[in-house]
Amino acid sequence: MQHSTDSVVALILPADNRGGQERDWLAGLSPIAHLPAILHVIRTLDEIDVSQVLVSVDDIERANEISTSIQSSGARVLIGNPGSAPTHPLRQLESELVPSASHVLVLLGVRPLVRPATLHRLVQSARESGGAAILYPADHREAGVDSGPVVRDNDSSVPEHTGRSKSGREIKPIAICLPGLDIPKVAADEHGATEYGNSDPVSSLVDAIGQRKGDFATWTCAPEEAMPIESPADCSIAESCFQSGVRARAARDGVIMHGPETVWFSHDTVVEPGAVLEPVIVFGPGVTVREGATIRAFSHLEGCVIERGAVVGPHARLRPGTTVAEGARVGNFVEVKASAIGAGTKVNHLSYIGDSQVGDGANVGAGTITCNYDGVSKHQTVIGEKAFVGSHSTLVAPVRIGTDSMTAAGTVVTRDVPDDALAIGRTVQENKPGMARQLMARPKLGSRKRP
Repeated sequence: MQHSTDSVVALILPADNRGGQERDWLAGLSPIAHLPAILHVIRTLDEIDVSQVLVSVDDIERANEISTSIQSSGARVLIGNPGSAPTHPLRQLESELVPSASHVLVLLGVRPLVRPATLHRLVQSARESGGAAILYPADHREAGVDSGPVVRDNDSSVPEHTGRSKSGREIKPIAICLPGLDIPKVAADEHGATEYGNSDPVSSLVDAIGQRKGDFATWTCAPEEAMPIESPADCSIAESCFQSGVRARAARDGVIMHGPETVWFSHDTVVEPGAVLEPVIVFGPGVTVREGATIRAFSHLEGCVIERGAVVGPHARLRPGTTVAEGARVGNFVEVKASAIGAGTKVNHLSYIGDSQVGDGANVGAGTITCNYDGVSKHQTVIGEKAFVGSHSTLVAPVRIGTDSMTAAGTVVTRDVPDDALAIGRTVQENKPGMARQLMARPKLGSRKRP
């Protein structure tokens, strides 16, 4: 967030102050694409360079929860009057404003899908007109869609705080931008409105703006941008809308997706153009997929980096702290955690690699397990360049498999293997001549006839 001589302070209010605030904030903390809904809003505000973000909350217990959730963002909670007494967030805001705050952007409700360009346009409108600017969903007028602002002068009628869509549904504004110098006057008008029994901040705020002298403009946005998060059902809808938008942008940027509707992104997923995503892939937070990499079907990735030309999956799970270098392969039913897989290395089948460093050009056979946890601490396994780890090897960390070395299939490795060496750690095999035929000739249990 940047400070300047022409800065904007943002204030987030609950969508409805009539007994629904606790419900609204609880839903606003629900994750959408692995990020709480309210942090989506704050991140959008960061993109338009607001100087400060404030969240108005009456419930003290909920305020602590919200403060914990947003503390990393730099936003701050304003705690209003707890209990049934009306809250006056703009009056609280008066003491928070600094002289450099030229405008205040008030968001009514947690709306995680509102676009930065939409809010930027609203702020610019208020700056250029010298008055207030109000944002509505696009269908709040009888005509259905508004292509630009409607500016009203001092002699026009007071703006209505609600409109109606074509279906007759009542529509409320979702955001208002007004000059910082107007806050004391509007706050006083809002206080008067609440004194007369109007505890809805949407109504009181817009009515207060209507009482002041000066121009104001109304703008519209797409209906999905206006959707507030007030329930689990809203979160599900918002998640679906978010995913659809990310998929569309990824395809437009050149990501190849064979089943885009089955790929689920996190809020911070980075997939470079030219990467290939097969169907049914889930990205957790912190994943980067480089150009030319392929993520095959039914894979789950979190906190990892996949370099150019690498192939992951199908049915692979990559956990936080994992890097898969250029040209490496992590195959079916392989789990990798906090490990570096070297360039050109293959871990193709049914393996667990945890807390490991695997050198370039190594081959890790099917069923290999790194035993990285002794019940108290985690230990590291190092597999050298071009090492060949035989199928069903068990590597008991801490241990090092040397460069160009080998482990025989089924070996339990408990000591370091020198470079170029072969490690064999099986139990001794003993053959019993004729024993197989004798065993096969035994009568099956339960096959004897009763007398």
